[in-house]
Amino acid sequence: PAEMASRVEALALYRALIRGGQSFKMYNFRAYVLRRTREDFRKFKDETDPTRISELIAHGRKELEVVKRQAAVSQMFPEDLAHTVE
Repeated sequence: PAEMASRVEALALYRALIRGGQSFKMYNFRAYVLRRTREDFRKFKDETDPTRISELIAHGRKELEVVKRQAAVSQMFPEDLAHTVE
């Protein structure tokens, strides 16, 4: 049924976000993505409204694209330059 499909899709999205977060070289970015992913999935784990679940999955897909893009950008720069704030 549709309920099972959305659960499978949500779990696949969760795994993809975790993998995406682990691809950051810098610890702070990596920890932030992992923490936010876990927090958000825990916050909405009991959601039962199919419309709301679809909205959350769509939002998660957008976030995954951002994570992938930012991880790719972070790979382009040496880590020591990324810490320069001055």
